[in-house]
Amino acid sequence: MKKQDAKPLNEVLQSVFSEDRFHTKLNETKLMASWPKVVGENVNENTRGLFIKQGKLFVKIASPALKYNLMMQMSTLTKALNAEVGTHVIDTIIFL
Repeated sequence: MKKQDAKPLNEVLQSVFSEDRFHTKLNETKLMASWPKVVGENVNENTRGLFIKQGKLFVKIASPALKYNLMMQMSTLTKALNAEVGTHVIDTIIFL
């Protein structure tokens, strides 16, 4: 690379961070990290394997009773998680 082709680091980073794919993954990561805050530590201790695919948050639940309770709160949890990130990331939650 020639010196005249060089760009300032902040310009390069801005172009990388402005990509939609990067923002999507970053928001998904933020949403999964906010799970313990939204559901609380007791619920978080009984959940495993969070991942997001096609706008759905998949969560493995250890207890059938807890799974039922969370299913009843799914709409509220979805809104709270999206609000925590500050943008729409997931449409629904799938409890496994």
